[in-house]
Amino acid sequence: MTLLNSKKLYSNSDALEQKFDFVLQVAKQKSSTKLRSTLKKSPAQSPSKLKSVSQPATPHAQPTVRVQVSTVPVAQKKSQYWMRGLSLAAGVVILSGVGLKVGLGELAASTSVPSPDATSALPVSYEQVTPPVAEPIDTFAEGQAIAQQALGWSQSAASVDDWIMVSHKLEKAIQLLQAVPASSANYDTAQTRIVELQEQLAIAQRNTNQTIPRDVGLSAAVSSTETQTVGSGRCPSISTTPESLPVEINQVDFQGANDDSGADYLIGCITNHTSQPITQLSLIYKATSANAPDIFRTGREDIIPVEVQPGQTVAFRSSFTINPLFQTVEIQGISWMPPDGEEAQTTSTVVQLTR
Repeated sequence: MTLLNSKKLYSNSDALEQKFDFVLQVAKQKSSTKLRSTLKKSPAQSPSKLKSVSQPATPHAQPTVRVQVSTVPVAQKKSQYWMRGLSLAAGVVILSGVGLKVGLGELAASTSVPSPDATSALPVSYEQVTPPVAEPIDTFAEGQAIAQQALGWSQSAASVDDWIMVSHKLEKAIQLLQAVPASSANYDTAQTRIVELQEQLAIAQRNTNQTIPRDVGLSAAVSSTETQTVGSGRCPSISTTPESLPVEINQVDFQGANDDSGADYLIGCITNHTSQPITQLSLIYKATSANAPDIFRTGREDIIPVEVQPGQTVAFRSSFTINPLFQTVEIQGISWMPPDGEEAQTTSTVVQLTR
């Protein structure tokens, strides 16, 4: 819009300049005509018209002074003044028009042209975004995961608060498994799993009403020459041979806990075949369930917190219990700490127990 107005002003200035040129020419013609008519009416004056002033003769001659008076008519002088004023006005108008033209040219040159980026910026249309629909939860997988976590916690539960947490997890797992639709391929498995978890929930709820004792194994190590009672069996001394493992475990079995939980301790005999005392013995094991192959438990649990001398065979009972959900326990290794206490040592072994 500004550029269009500038072009209109520019064209108007050209037209105005042409009009002033025309007026100036007409004024010059009229002035010349009037001047000629004035000269015709005024008679020519001869030199005799000049006034001379002479002084009377004196004995001494004086130079004659002559005063020449201009003979230009007054009308002619007025016409000249008028022409000069008109010329001056016309010059001012012309200069104003030229200045206006230059100013408009600079204005047009300084007018910024919108950049392509600015002209290409179009209003953004905002469309209503529909939030994504949440995918349905796999209640079977979620329930199995929470149940496995709850059963893992139950193995180390040592207080009423621990069992309360286990109970809450089991209740959540049962609710998820009950939500598995009948059309699901996992429906039958979920129903069987619900029955098992309900039994574990009953045990956990009973344990919330009592203090759970923790067995810490033997209170002291005894000489390997003595026979230790382990459940219904005994721990005889074992001779060390070149083929012996650094630490050997044997006669491992389950021993029921003195409660209604159905959980079992691990009992057995352990022999130190090294040349130095060892302590902080632990079992590395894996427990599995035949009814739920995807559920298992692995751990490293202490069995004897006291020092065992070289050549000693010591009976032990684990400080942890195995949940009745797991029918099979495989002992995969034994860990202990040497006297310097710098780094734990581990030896591999395979002892499998089945209920």
